[in-house]
Amino acid sequence: MRNETHLNELIRLLNWGYKDNKETVSIKYSKFFLNTLQKLVLAGLIKSFQVQRNLIHILLVHNLSGRRGRFVFKNLSLPGSQLFYSLNTLIAIQRKRPDAVIYLYTSLGILTNSQAISKRVGGKALFEVL
Repeated sequence: MRNETHLNELIRLLNWGYKDNKETVSIKYSKFFLNTLQKLVLAGLIKSFQVQRNLIHILLVHNLSGRRGRFVFKNLSLPGSQLFYSLNTLIAIQRKRPDAVIYLYTSLGILTNSQAISKRVGGKALFEVL
């Protein structure tokens, strides 16, 4: 439950930062965030992040024309209701919406829906990037 609360906080912060055209946003340090932020950097959804003392500073993405990215993160699992996707459900989602990017917590760590399908695993839905 604690991780879902942290994830909700991170998603709200990122959405706020992109909505208000912020260059950077900061959040209190948590080990849980590090793996998630690394995945977001690799996917190009954030530019980078830096840990300083008890804060994590997140540099938001700019596109080539200099405008900030317009990503919206939709939380899928809340502390009171967690959403799990089986491999078959992920395949069905991929067929219906090939551009959907869903991040899952799996037995292999945090993966996107396409990575989970290629590794043939399902998992708990964390958030979707719109």
